[in-house]
Amino acid sequence: MTANLVDGPLVELKEIAESEPMTPLHFIAVRSDGLTFMQCVESAADTPGLISQVDRLYGTNLRLIGAPIALMIDETTGRQHRDIEVFFRFIWNSVFIRCPAVIPGKPPC
Repeated sequence: MTANLVDGPLVELKEIAESEPMTPLHFIAVRSDGLTFMQCVESAADTPGLISQVDRLYGTNLRLIGAPIALMIDETTGRQHRDIEVFFRFIWNSVFIRCPAVIPGKPPC
């Protein structure tokens, strides 16, 4: 299965390995049902339970990204960047490529 890009090539809808970088093409991917990767990310980011589970499973600190002291520490260590990358990869691998087609009138994912 592939996803169209806005006026561009296709990106294959396959899992992204931890050693494989996410490219800008992933971020502008649009599935055949019209769901974009960024719509999926926004929907997931608005789901506190999902964020908590990603933190638990991957050891990230996404729940506290907005806390000022956490931001200073994470910026210094580069952890915030790594945590967000883990979140994006999780959304791609576990939600975007596996989520059933969008039903009109219902939110995506």
